[in-house]
Amino acid sequence: MGYLEVSKTNVLGRFTGKFKISPYLQSKMCYVGQKEVFREGSDSIKEFWDIEVDAKQIENVCHFWGEEVGKEVQENSIENLERSQGLHYVMIDGAFILSREPSWKEVKLGRIFKAKHLYAVGNELNTRGWIRISNYTAHLGNCEEFFEKFSPKVDLLENFICLGDGAKPR
Repeated sequence: MGYLEVSKTNVLGRFTGKFKISPYLQSKMCYVGQKEVFREGSDSIKEFWDIEVDAKQIENVCHFWGEEVGKEVQENSIENLERSQGLHYVMIDGAFILSREPSWKEVKLGRIFKAKHLYAVGNELNTRGWIRISNYTAHLGNCEEFFEKFSPKVDLLENFICLGDGAKPR
């Protein structure tokens, strides 16, 4: 199609946020970065838009916006909660996952749901539980950081049962 020059005053020439990359391209980088390995995302962007984007650029943009979205989700999930009456179940578990870096990372997951939202589904021979509404908190990192995120939600519950797998604390 040829060379295209865009004035810095044009909306297409404005840069926002931490990167000198247009918001449109950042959104495309985040899309391919969450769908593919960053290196392959770089190849896809080159193939579809004929733009040279380094895999590390995709990784940096994805991590930046992932953290920003995570902060907003965390703030909204606590702000939208109210003191809750009735019996609740609080479930917590964790695991270690092998990350792209040559190291293991700790991941934690918490789930809260009202007892009245737990239903038995199936027949006499094959019954299982189904939970209609849940609130999840996930964290990649140590348990102290996880509890900073999860505890404000649990503090709003007046009556709850906590379920865990009984793993030894580190």
